[in-house]
Amino acid sequence: MGKAWKQAEREVAKLLQEWWRVLEPQATFMRTPGSGAWATSHSIKGFTARGDILVDPGTCHYWPYSVEIKFRQTVTPASIKHFEEGKKSPINGFWKQCCDAAEKDNQKPFLIFRGNRQPWRASLLGPGDVFLLDDFLQSVEPMDVLRK
Repeated sequence: MGKAWKQAEREVAKLLQEWWRVLEPQATFMRTPGSGAWATSHSIKGFTARGDILVDPGTCHYWPYSVEIKFRQTVTPASIKHFEEGKKSPINGFWKQCCDAAEKDNQKPFLIFRGNRQPWRASLLGPGDVFLLDDFLQSVEPMDVLRK
């Protein structure tokens, strides 16, 4: 997929930023520089870079999530169905990685994933909890996630 995963991370950062700005109009979201291994061990201006999306702590004070983004060929209709049913799936590994990063940062996990030519899907609770990201962003207000 070459550089497609970088583009995917920028795309999701923009979607999340637009959605979150209802609550914090100046919020700035960006993909973690280098992502992956670099992000597991570096700090940038007062915050640790874990996950695939960084938020500017000067403009975004309430963001509760550690976001992991996966754009992989292994995300197929079958692997999504298996994850939804709690069965063995490559998405289980993505979920574990997301939860590990979230736990280290005392945040909630937010896994966002898709395969080729598929819409973005997401999970906030793990196996059994899969939804279309667009549906979530259109139907849930940012303030609602802070109340949970």
